[in-house]
Amino acid sequence: MDLHFTITNQEDIKYLNTLDENEKENILQSALSIGLKSINMAQLHRDGLSYITPIKDMIKEENSINSDNIKSILDILQDTLKNSTRKGRFGESMAITSLIKKYPSWKIEDTSGISHSGDCQVFTTEYGKILYELKTYTTNVGNEEVIKFKRDMEETNSNYGIFISQTSGIVGKKMIEYEIDKGKILVYVSNTGLNGLGMEIGTEILISLINIGVDNKKFFLRDIELEEQIQNINDKLYDLSECISNFSKLKSLIVDIKHSIINNIDILYKNAYEYEIKANYILKDIMNNVHNINDRDIIVEKTSFEDFDKFILTLDNKKQILLYKLKDILVNKNTEISIKDNSILIIKDKIIIANILIKTKIEIHFDILDKNNISFNGNYEKIKSNNIIVIQLLDKDEIWKIINNRL
Repeated sequence: MDLHFTITNQEDIKYLNTLDENEKENILQSALSIGLKSINMAQLHRDGLSYITPIKDMIKEENSINSDNIKSILDILQDTLKNSTRKGRFGESMAITSLIKKYPSWKIEDTSGISHSGDCQVFTTEYGKILYELKTYTTNVGNEEVIKFKRDMEETNSNYGIFISQTSGIVGKKMIEYEIDKGKILVYVSNTGLNGLGMEIGTEILISLINIGVDNKKFFLRDIELEEQIQNINDKLYDLSECISNFSKLKSLIVDIKHSIINNIDILYKNAYEYEIKANYILKDIMNNVHNINDRDIIVEKTSFEDFDKFILTLDNKKQILLYKLKDILVNKNTEISIKDNSILIIKDKIIIANILIKTKIEIHFDILDKNNISFNGNYEKIKSNNIIVIQLLDKDEIWKIINNRL
């Protein structure tokens, strides 16, 4: 029978939107069957069993068909995860399979058996070679593994790398973090599980960073907007991890108490699906944040120094004195500026080299372009996020000299 109908319940619509077409058809057929049986039974007697009996019958029939296969698969999986080597190979296989499905046009090679070659190498027309390293440690991955990965990038002549710790953290790194090392872009992802999620998120972030030109210095690398996007992704990854953990616990609970689950099936499955739906929406939100990095406007609208004078007059006297002195240096150094809210970008040779932040105090943020050759005055300069030198603007000769040299 061919039927057409409209679904108006928003909660049902949200759940169905998370399924692919085959799953959606199966779920709708099962829901329709349960509903019709419940209505039919309810017309015969109203003692409460009319609702639970058809559900019991369907669950019992489904369990009898699949229980042996499920037990066999779980036994194999349990034995695999007890062995660290097989666990590592299982994690690599899951991640690489996920990558192949996500990017079918890419050439993807498993290089885990080749020394100094990472665990996986990807060759793309758009971005060149990408090196992947996958870890499934029970404890946090140490810095020596990161150093080894950087050596492997040199050995393989890779400009881009993604280091993923699927089952633990990475010492000194957030769940999502990136680094520019010797002109190469490295993305670090941790604690995302064995499902290939870390592979996908790391790859999408790398692509966004490449597209906005962080390796070509097209814009000020560590401006406020980019830092906020990365922090948003980290925050949401923690939320996603919590959702996945709760969802997994609920699923395990369902298996462990399968003989008594019937009495609580509605509540437990509803909670499980809510966490699953929430996880899917958080993941979509994360991907939107990733694409927001890629979509951000890097075209800077320059501000004349006449307009800069007008802007300075809106500030208090102390800030006016400091900014007028800074303006004289900027003019002498043939720089240009762009004012946005209380932030002033300093541009030289079409490259943004610094950012002036005006709050209760005035700070100048200079991007560190060469991490291997850093020099700074510890009395007046400090390093932030390993990529920025920060100077608080004060009316001191030594500070004006430092600024003049950096410009």
